[in-house]
Formats: sequence, structure tokens, C-alpha cells
Amino acid sequence: MPALHVQHPLTLLGLVLVPVAYLLWARASRRAAGVERALTGAPGAAAQRGNTARGALRLGALALLVLALASPVAFPGGTLSPGLVPVVFVLDVSASMGADDLAPDRLTVAREAVEQVAALVPGARTALVAAAQDAVVVCPLTADRDAFLTLLRRASTDWTGTQGTRLAPATAPGALITGADLARLKPYLPPRQLDDLPPAPLWRKDDLVRTHDHLARLLDVVITYLPRQLVQAELALADVPPVGGAFLDGALLFADISGFTAMSERLSTLGQEGAEQITALVNRYFGAMLDVLFAHGGDLFKFGGDALLAFFPDQVGGSASALQAAWAMQEAMAAFHQVETSLGTFPLQMKIGLHAGPIFAARVGSADEREFIVTGPAVNATARAEEVASAGQILVSPTVYAQVQDRDWVAAVEGPAGHYLVERVGTRPSPVPPSAPLRAADLCRPGDEPGDTLRRTLDALERLVPYLPPGLLRRLVPDPGRHETSGEHRLVAVLFANFLGASELVTRLGRDRTDEIAQALNRYFVTMHQAVSRYGGVVNKVDLYDQGDKLMALFGAPVAHEDDAERAVRAALEMQAAVEGIGERPGSLKEGWLLSQRIGVSTGMVFAGHVGAATRREYTVMGDEVNLAARLMSAAAEGEILLASYVQRKVSPFFEVADRGEVSLKGKSKPVPTYTIVGRRAQPEPVRGIRGLRSPLVGRAGNT
Repeated sequence: MPALHVQHPLTLLGLVLVPVAYLLWARASRRAAGVERALTGAPGAAAQRGNTARGALRLGALALLVLALASPVAFPGGTLSPGLVPVVFVLDVSASMGADDLAPDRLTVAREAVEQVAALVPGARTALVAAAQDAVVVCPLTADRDAFLTLLRRASTDWTGTQGTRLAPATAPGALITGADLARLKPYLPPRQLDDLPPAPLWRKDDLVRTHDHLARLLDVVITYLPRQLVQAELALADVPPVGGAFLDGALLFADISGFTAMSERLSTLGQEGAEQITALVNRYFGAMLDVLFAHGGDLFKFGGDALLAFFPDQVGGSASALQAAWAMQEAMAAFHQVETSLGTFPLQMKIGLHAGPIFAARVGSADEREFIVTGPAVNATARAEEVASAGQILVSPTVYAQVQDRDWVAAVEGPAGHYLVERVGTRPSPVPPSAPLRAADLCRPGDEPGDTLRRTLDALERLVPYLPPGLLRRLVPDPGRHETSGEHRLVAVLFANFLGASELVTRLGRDRTDEIAQALNRYFVTMHQAVSRYGGVVNKVDLYDQGDKLMALFGAPVAHEDDAERAVRAALEMQAAVEGIGERPGSLKEGWLLSQRIGVSTGMVFAGHVGAATRREYTVMGDEVNLAARLMSAAAEGEILLASYVQRKVSPFFEVADRGEVSLKGKSKPVPTYTIVGRRAQPEPVRGIRGLRSPLVGRAGNT
């Protein structure tokens, strides 16, 4: 079909189009009544309106003939043959629809579009507008503006959108973006903004600026869900491998708060009102602690329910900065010792453990789902320091104490299990500068063209978004400035898997073989993730533990299923079966690194939501059932799956379950009944009714 731009006069084409225009005139005459109904809504003047249509076509055909013989007029990027302007509105669009589809309230769309086209042709504006308005009378515009724009795009290489009508130049200079760039934008733009974008050859600088502004705001929000060290590692170089790792030297701070679980359990009885209260309280607490951590040069690596794992590099003071932050955090807890809620006052206390040494930070996963893992003996030692601390205490390892004992602003005494109990931390003589997050604006470089900055921002999003919780990007894209602060109490199956061997691998391979360590961790994570996602679950995090590491998976958050408990158990069985292959891969340099794995599963109501502050946040769950799943994991034997009683009741129709007896667990006043999976049932039992009871229908023999 003819387009809106040509490079040479097309006299013959103009002459050929005259009879085509008259054919359209005949068609319009037959549908005069439909034209009139669409334009006026009053069928009584059909003949008069048909005459108008015929007259319009005659004028349009005459204008086409005259203007097609005219010399083409030059405009930036090409030349325009005025005689072809009405063709788009008479021939191309009319060929697709009938006259009954006329919509008078949309005529201005076409008129304004053609006026913009006419403005590109000096001296021909009046003739073009007159011819275009005649064509508009017989142009079958749709009642749906978007449908009209779709037709117009299909009929022409040019584009009409909310930003106006643009002509595609016959010979385009260097395009600002490519079609590949446009395809990459799709996941990160709201549907309406995406629909309003012109084809790649027609982009102008204001399109780039407007699009980049949205991408930059989105990137700034995405960064708040990730550790700053991870963001810097991913964006440091253009060719950073997707799987990799490095040793980091510094101090780790692990803080855990007691009292949130009891408060959450009580507030859950209020439904959404209780969820809103717990969300506000949790975020106020995390906001205060994050302010302290960042002020002392720290970086938050992980949220663990109501716990925090922070890292202080040696470059910002290491152990000294971590100790200063820990003391300031305990001082900030004064505002939370007695928390007022609508159901009464709840006491909150915090304990902190510190250790220093080399840790291994790995980036693992697939293109769609990625995870940041910190592991090694130093990570285990940090977890042990927090484990033996009591509420209100700061307990440091011998390594940390040796690094700060000669400072006159620190006082500590011997504490439990070879650790040191901090009694006083004074003012530090030379405080470190606060840590600051990387922002989208930092990606701009002097002399950058707008297209370069947009591509660099796209690169950053493509590297960082896979670390987000599943489904979060879709909620951030429409309005990146609206922070996710929602929380809710929901039924969730929680799975904790404690896997042993990573710390031993880190020690054995060392700094010279970081790629091998990362690949080993990646193989474990990808295998476990596949098992979890196959049953509709999500891997929430890989977190620290005093022995080995632990993986946390959720079934029912953020997406719920009726059978989440069963899904969690099936995933656990597949995870345990996969471990056999991971640890004994023939010929692998990592052969035998995974020593064992044990799993605990619990199901119940938990608090699930986005916690943190505007500077750093994460999607997490907290509650008694979360703690119970972790305790069951710690009580399980190597290779065992330990279930809570509610999970046992939900899955017993599908699996042979053995009673493992009552077990005393930390945080529980009474022994807890536990169960383990023996195997799958050959024939599943009914999930409803009374087990073993069969009641046949009676009195139905006469019915057929």
C-alpha cells in the first residue's frame, strides 16, 4: 500500500489512484445511511449525507489528481509527495473497514494527524487540509481510538500516537534506538506507556528522556532490594560472568530481635488491621536499625525474618565499625523496649553477634532467578556468636576482640563459649563516612548520548531484576515511586533445608579457585530451585547457620494453593533425592563437597510482606511457624525430612508417615510431636471424610 513518503514524483501512480477513489465513492454511496447514522445519529437525512460523501470523494479525487502531478516538496530526512497524503485516509484505512464503523467523536484524531502532516509541506497546508477533511467524511474510523491507531500503523510506515503523528523519513539518519532496544524495554514499561511509543526509527530525544526517566526510577527502587556490594559487583564491568564469587574481608554483624513473633501472633487475630499494625512496627524498627548500619559504613546483606545480617568491609573499619554500629543499635532499641499496640504492650529485645574474617560471596542462579549467597567458616562463626548471646547483649568472637581490645573506647569481659561480652563502647576518634547506595544517576558518564544512558540503565536492570522476589517487578513497573509497604497474615508452608559442606569447600579451595566454589554453589542452588519451583514454591533466601548454610522456601507466599503443605513435602523429597547426585558427580573438581542435607517443614499462619525502609527492603515472612520449621530442620537427622503435626495431617493421605516422637525445641515450652516421611502411598487415600469409613448409598436401587 502507498505510504506517506516518497522520494520521486509518482504521476502515474496518482493517475491510477483516481479510479480507485471513484470506486470508493460508489461504495460510500451504497452505504450512505450507515455514514449518516454514524456521523449524526439521525437516519432521516441519508440522501443529503450521501450527496455530501459523493461530493467529498469527488473533491478528494480531484485533489489527488492535481497534487500527484505537483512536484514533491522536500522536508528533513526525505521528500513528501502531497498527492499521496489523502490516500492513507481514503485507500489504506477504508479498505479495512466498512462505512458503518464511522465514529464522529473520533474525527478530530484524523484531522489533527493530517494537519501535522500538512505542516511539513510549506505552501500546501490549505489544499491538504481540505482534501483530508473530505477524506475524513468517508474514512471508516473506529469508535476505539487504539484500534484506529493500530489500523493506521498497519497501513503505513508512519506512526500516530498520543505524542502526535510522525513521518518516517525516506532515508533515516542514525536511529536513536534499535528494534532490539525496543524489545528489551517491554518488561520494564507500563503497558500504556509501551503502547504510546513509536517504532524505533521514529524515536526523538524526548522519547528517550521520558523513557529513561521511568527506567531510572525503577532501577533506584530495584537497588533497594539488594545488598550494595552485590549491586556494585554486578555493575562493575560490562562482561561480569553470570555465575561468580569473591572473598570479602571484614566483619559480620548478626542481630536478632525477640518479641516480634509473639506480637505478630496476637495481632493476627485482628485480620488486616493487625497486619497493618505489624507492618508499621516492623518497618519502624528496621528503619531505625538500617539508619545506624549505614551511618557506620555497613551494608545489609540479608533480612532473616526479624533478623539482620550486615557486613562492614575492612576498608571502612571492619570490626571497629561493626562494634560501634552494634552499640548504637542497642541504644536505638530503647524506643522499642515497650511497643504499644491496640492489643496491649509488647516488650522487644535484641541480641547481637559479631565475627571477623574472610567470607565468600557468590552470585548464582539462572537468567530468571538469581541468589546472593554468603558462606564460609566466618559466616558460621557469626551465627554461633549470636546463638549463644542473650537478649540485650553484644557478643563478639575472639577474632573481633583481638582487633579492638587495645582501643580505649571499648570494654569487654569474657563471656559464654569462648566469646567476649561487650560492656561499653565509647565515641570513636575518627568515625567512618556513611555508606551510600549506587543510583541510576551514577551510571551516566560525561559525553553520553541519551541512547547510551538508556542502554546502560537497561543493562543494569537486566542484571539486577533476577534477584528480586518472583512477581515483584510486575508490581513495581506501573509506579516505581510507590514503595511496597503491604503486609498480611496468610497460610504458608515453610521449608528449611540445612546443607553441609560449603564452608569446607571454601576452606579447601581457597582464594585461588573462586570460580570453582561459585560453580559448586550454583549447581546446588539451581537444582534446589528447580525442585521448589516445580511445585509452585519460591526460594526466599539462602541464609547463614551455625553449621553449614540453610535454604528457605515458601509455598503459599506470594501465591497460594489449596495443597501447599503437600507441595512442600513433594519438593522436599525431590530435593533430598537430588542431593545424592550433587555430592557425587564423577570427574568433578568439586566431587563430594556436599556432605549432607536435612529438612524441616511446617505450615500455618505467618506474617508475609515487604519489610525495611526506603533505603533497603526485602520480602520476607515471620511468625511462630517459620521458627518451628527452622527448629524442625535443626532436629532432623542427616538426609531426613521432619514434619510438624499439621503438615502430617495434610499429607498422610499421600505419604506413609512415621511418628518420630516428641522433641524438645528451642522456643517451645513443651515437647513438640514430629513426623518423618517413609515413602509415597501406592494408592492415595481420600482427603475428605473419616479415614477407614465407607458408607454406601441406600435406597437408590430403583433409580436408573
